[in-house]
Amino acid sequence: ASLNGKAVAVKIRRDVEATKKLLALTNELRVLRYIRHPNVVQFYGAIINVAQGEIALIFELVPGFQLKDLMAHDQNLEARCRFRIISDVCGA
Repeated sequence: ASLNGKAVAVKIRRDVEATKKLLALTNELRVLRYIRHPNVVQFYGAIINVAQGEIALIFELVPGFQLKDLMAHDQNLEARCRFRIISDVCGA
């Protein structure tokens, strides 16, 4: 997918059950708009289709692996390095 001629990643969540969940997600989206950190992908925006129960999140497209895969499967990653990564992300 692309946005203004730039490649982006789109994550679509379907079957959002209740308005309460949409409100919680809306609060999370407000926070994502302001996160700026070199180690966190840029959040560009969201499209919410309440009638269809779909939410599409638009992010910067970064080639490579996902952080969760690195943290879960790389047995050579030392605990100190894992802590530094988590600390950097939380500090964003």
